[in-house]
Amino acid sequence: METESFTLRYGLEYKGREYCDGELRLPTVADVENVLKNVPPDAGKACIDRMIWGRTITRLGDIPTEEINAELLTGLIDNDYIVILEAENTLRKKRLSRNTMIN
Repeated sequence: METESFTLRYGLEYKGREYCDGELRLPTVADVENVLKNVPPDAGKACIDRMIWGRTITRLGDIPTEEINAELLTGLIDNDYIVILEAENTLRKKRLSRNTMIN
């Protein structure tokens, strides 16, 4: 599984400590379907992204993976939302570029 690293500018607090370094993978169709089944009807893009990232962030400091979820990510500072979004977009571009070179 290919992942992309990111460093949050402000960090995410968990049990009294700040965590900044993480990695994420690209969402699968199963990830998106699961989120769409559970998304509130009036949810905006940021809420949906956060719910997906709760499934696709593979590491955030030494926070146990099972603790990384949409609820935990509500504590993100808005600029750190952009950091994760950029990491996801970078990974998409890498994957697309690699696949374009193969074909």
